[in-house]
Amino acid sequence: MGSATKTVKYNKENIVKRLLGTGLPRKSIGFLNGLNIWHGTIFFLAFYKQMLFYSFDPIGAQIRGLNTSFLNYLFLIMLSLAIIGSLQTVGIILVLSMLIIPAASAKLLSRTFNFTTIIGIIFGVISSVSGLLLSYYFNLPSGPSMALVATVIFILCFLYKKLRKPVYFGAPEA
Repeated sequence: MGSATKTVKYNKENIVKRLLGTGLPRKSIGFLNGLNIWHGTIFFLAFYKQMLFYSFDPIGAQIRGLNTSFLNYLFLIMLSLAIIGSLQTVGIILVLSMLIIPAASAKLLSRTFNFTTIIGIIFGVISSVSGLLLSYYFNLPSGPSMALVATVIFILCFLYKKLRKPVYFGAPEA
């Protein structure tokens, strides 16, 4: 282990790139990240209803005969693929913010799980692409740029929810 750590150079620039992201990955890593995203999408679509049932009622899913341990491990694998795929671009520190902020923004705007999922994916894509463009044109680190765009989207969703008047369908106001 000691000889392995001696061969790796740890300078300030390398550590900052690991923590905050380096932008677009090399060609081979980008291809592997694309495969990770593709596999995660296929698993998500193939087991969507089972995962939805399991996430809301694990005991009910087990009673209905679903293999809950398989669904649990499938979820953990999909989460791991998402984290591994985003480490190079976003960095170690900001991976969690890019997982949480788009979903929280979508939850502010929707009442159903399906709509939250769709809007969360759209917000995540907008944050990633806009952050990469900001980092390219203004010579900024890609991870903080993506997190900044995601945070701006969250603030806009929060303000929209606070400023709009709620509409009640079928229930009188109290």
